[in-house]
Amino acid sequence: MKFPKLNFSLPKFFQRKTTLEIKPTNFYRVWKRFIHQIPREFRSIIKEHQHFIVLGEEKSGKTELIQGIVEQSQNIYPFEVEYTQDLNMQFYLGPKQLIQEMAEPMVKDRTIKARKSLIHLWKRLYGKKPPIIVIAYNFLSEISRDSRDVSKSARMFAGKLSLLSEIVKEPLKIRIALTHLDKISGYLEFASFIKQHNLVFEIPIHSNFESLALEKALNSFRDRFLSLMLTTMPSEEFLKILKFFDELPKCFLEVEEFLRALITGNISGQFELEKLTFTTKMEPYTAFPSFDWDASEPSSIFFRHPMLKHQLASAAALTVCSGLILNNFFTDRFHLSLTQQGIDSLYRLKSDAFYNKIIPQIEHLNTHKYQHGYLSLLPRFYKQQIRESHQKLAKMIRHQILEPNLEKMMLKDQSELKALYMLGLIHAAPPNATAPQDLSTPQCRLGYHILESLKNWAAALNLDEKLIRIYIFNNENSSSNTIEIENLSKINPIVPLTSPAPWISFLSRFQDIVNQPVYTGYNFENLRTEASHLLAEYRRLKNDQDAIAVCQMLEEVPAKMLSDFGRNMQIAKWLTKEKKIEEFLVFVCQTCPDIPDITDYNISQFFAKINEIASLNDLPDREFKFILGDETFQFHTKKWVHLSVAHIIELSVRDYMTANKDTQGNIFFKNTADLPDLTFQTYGIEFPYFAEPVVVAGRYTRKAFEQNVRHTTESLLKLLESLPMNMEDKARFTTFVQEEAYSYAKQYQKEYERLYAACDIHTTSLEDVKEILDKIKEKSSAFQYFLNTINFNTEVFSNPPECLSGLTEINQFHFLRSLMSQAKNKSSPFEKYKELICQIIAELKMGTDTKNYLAAARLEDVLSPTAKITLSILRNDEDSFLQQVINDLNQIGVPPRYHPLFTAPIMQIYQLGIKDLKKSIDKLWSDALAPEIRYVLGKRPFNPDSTVVSTYEEVRKITNPTSEFFGIIRQIVTPVSTLIEGTWTPKKSSQLQLDPSLYYAVNRLTKISHMLWDKEGNPQPIPINVQTLPFESTGKAGSTPVLSYLVTGDETFHNFNQNPSWHLIKIEWWKENSSTVVVELANKSDNRSYRDEKVLNSSWSFFELLKKADAKAENVWQWKLGSQLGEKTASTPLNIGLKFETNPWNLFQAEAPLVQQTETETHIANK
Repeated sequence: MKFPKLNFSLPKFFQRKTTLEIKPTNFYRVWKRFIHQIPREFRSIIKEHQHFIVLGEEKSGKTELIQGIVEQSQNIYPFEVEYTQDLNMQFYLGPKQLIQEMAEPMVKDRTIKARKSLIHLWKRLYGKKPPIIVIAYNFLSEISRDSRDVSKSARMFAGKLSLLSEIVKEPLKIRIALTHLDKISGYLEFASFIKQHNLVFEIPIHSNFESLALEKALNSFRDRFLSLMLTTMPSEEFLKILKFFDELPKCFLEVEEFLRALITGNISGQFELEKLTFTTKMEPYTAFPSFDWDASEPSSIFFRHPMLKHQLASAAALTVCSGLILNNFFTDRFHLSLTQQGIDSLYRLKSDAFYNKIIPQIEHLNTHKYQHGYLSLLPRFYKQQIRESHQKLAKMIRHQILEPNLEKMMLKDQSELKALYMLGLIHAAPPNATAPQDLSTPQCRLGYHILESLKNWAAALNLDEKLIRIYIFNNENSSSNTIEIENLSKINPIVPLTSPAPWISFLSRFQDIVNQPVYTGYNFENLRTEASHLLAEYRRLKNDQDAIAVCQMLEEVPAKMLSDFGRNMQIAKWLTKEKKIEEFLVFVCQTCPDIPDITDYNISQFFAKINEIASLNDLPDREFKFILGDETFQFHTKKWVHLSVAHIIELSVRDYMTANKDTQGNIFFKNTADLPDLTFQTYGIEFPYFAEPVVVAGRYTRKAFEQNVRHTTESLLKLLESLPMNMEDKARFTTFVQEEAYSYAKQYQKEYERLYAACDIHTTSLEDVKEILDKIKEKSSAFQYFLNTINFNTEVFSNPPECLSGLTEINQFHFLRSLMSQAKNKSSPFEKYKELICQIIAELKMGTDTKNYLAAARLEDVLSPTAKITLSILRNDEDSFLQQVINDLNQIGVPPRYHPLFTAPIMQIYQLGIKDLKKSIDKLWSDALAPEIRYVLGKRPFNPDSTVVSTYEEVRKITNPTSEFFGIIRQIVTPVSTLIEGTWTPKKSSQLQLDPSLYYAVNRLTKISHMLWDKEGNPQPIPINVQTLPFESTGKAGSTPVLSYLVTGDETFHNFNQNPSWHLIKIEWWKENSSTVVVELANKSDNRSYRDEKVLNSSWSFFELLKKADAKAENVWQWKLGSQLGEKTASTPLNIGLKFETNPWNLFQAEAPLVQQTETETHIANK
């Protein structure tokens, strides 16, 4: 029975990867495997071999190139000379070469793991000697490659070579091996010729080679050996070689391109080109030039004589052992001699020689001689003699140096501790040399203790450290020491304060002071002085690390002269037992400070000082109890602390207020580091502009206020509530601090008022203004930074602490917060201001609608953008940019005195636009308006001397208030003038001043307009008061005038008698009608006759009729009427006169301007 075949396979993610996974140490392991297959006896030889690294693209022939040299080594070495099990890295052993081959995937790999693995390998192999690089290049590959592929391949090699150069710290030599040359016809014959004549064919190259350099080198070689080829080679082979020389240069262009791409990244000279070689797998010996190198003779003598180092080691060991034994002998002998010299020096009182000569030598000998370890096995030659000499030397040092110093110390004040140290030194013995911690006797413990703190003992006893050390090491029999000083047992050589009286006196006085109801400074000072003195004395004993320990060890020393030593230790033992005595003395000193001199403190320092003093109240209540003899002292600290703190704080506060009155806030900044100033200055065309740098002192910044004023004031006033002071002093000090803070805040506000006032704008042209406007509209402009700076530093007053609530009234820049803040889903007012600036910029970019002054229907039609903006401002238009800014500022509550800064750019345009506006008005007036006015008003009735009468349309065009012409005139004069009783008068405050001649013409035209038209632009009659005059006598008995009358249009005026009165007539000037003056005559028979003067169906008929009269004095016009209307015979002309209240012709005239003309205007008028 057959079972079906089963196929078991793991999931893909469990299957082993077939590709090699690169690890940081993987390549070095490959190298180790390659080395392990080489026998040990050959490994020392290959150390002198030259390393080569072979690189190349896939199928470039690098493996065949290596095989050409490896075939030779296989005949030399009786083992495997190649390791090719790794796909990415192979190693080969040549005759004198170590060759590393890198696969193309490894060269292309740029991962971190591959980089680390290469660095690890190359540092181990090439850290001392750089390798030679061989690049196998197959320019005859069947795969087509363009210049981009060649460059990419070269850069790939250059990247790995740069990494290697950084490791070896030297430039790399690069050889280029051209492979597969057997594909070129004639190369094999050429290679055979080279081998036959033992020649080397290679082309030297360098990093800055020139074009066609390879071809020139090839041609040079050909020319050199051409005759040899011709004489030694068969003709057929010779022709093939010549063909090879013709075909090979055609491939050099690609090779040169590859070389240039390779050295492109070689800016810092990391590698250099060496030579170009030619190989083929058909002729293995062609690989030799690629791997040749100058092998020098090994310089190491151990390489030539392998057993020499073992021989030298044996000789050195024998020499050292012999030297140690001899050294031990001579050292002991010298030691014995040196000790005897020291004894002799002291015996003969030659202390200088002992100190300067003997002690340094003994110290040096003790320092360098053996003490323990294997050297103790060496033989000792003078052991007993050295021990006896040590005892003699120690005795001489004690009698000649130590005991005299002890006697001197006992006769000096405050030398008790020094005498104690000297006693300890005299009885000190050396510790066990083999076991230093074995301190079985008090003398050994003394010696060990002194040696551990040798510097302290030497300083205290004023002795040399070396002398002390020599004495201890030589004083092995210290138990038999006797001190030859008289009355030693009657002297107390140990510690101060052996009497309890000072302690009892101090404790009693302190207890009495605490129980007093009133605290006085006198008791305060005395108590602190005495406590400081006792504390210093106590610490002198306590801080001496060795005093008590030496006392205890000396008590154990069996010496007769210390039999009464115990009774002198009572006070010392009490002080060491009463560990709280130091805490008590420190507490008294801390709670009894002097009343501080706080006159020069700033408020923070004063606060810190008061806080430090007040912090004593936070000390826990402690109980101190001391028993000394029959006296017991017990008290609590709380009452004492409260008493002293209250006394010091009250005096300090009073002194501080007295010393610092009205400092304008200087108490907050006295004795503090200067904070950085705020400096504003202008660079180039900027807004805001400052004529000179404006500096705001660092103390008037927000940081200074928050740190030095606000926090300090809040903390100090809060602390003040908890201080043990009376309420009056608290209230007075609170008011003092608040007034200083308000004084500082007022000066703070003045600084920013000064800064704000110093801000200006300065431009010389419209282009400067445009540049400033462009900067203002930016997201973070200098102007916005300026406003934000003021707002940031002054808004601290808007939210003051409760204790400084009055700061809100001091801040005058509240509006900046509203100006810069942004409401929900709304832009800030400042953003709206920037939008208005954008509108101004757009307005300035617009051109003039028309420059045809004759065709202008409005004044704006002939104005530039700046002139238009100026005109709108002069008119006080609600939609003018200036008024919009002012309205927005008023809306958010900006006081008017702060408006000029925001309107400065617009006013700068206004200043520049004044000139343009004046120029445009003058041009419009001279080219269009004035000629038209002169033309119309030059006719009758406006000019009685004219021969031409103006028409209704002509008059309507220039005088009708609704006409475009009159509207333009009104647009010109209205912004800069005031209409007072029908006369335009220039405004004195206006910067635009029109010519006086213009005002004369405009006022005349305005007068005529008001007379001829109503407000709606309808024509209205001209009112004139007229009266008749008495008839003149004819002088004959004939006809006598009985009636005269005036007819103009529909108006008739009669004179029935010789009693004339004023009569109002209304002249309908706009109609073509007739005007007549008539006189009626009667004779004795009551026959009637008439005489008249008339103007029929004419414009301005009344004034035409008036033109026919003769003007007389007092506004009288007289007509001469001849024989007319029924008179049968001619008669003398009859004069009929009419008197007018005002001169009718003056109705169309205006008063001459009273403004004085300038020289230019006078010149123009005369001309």
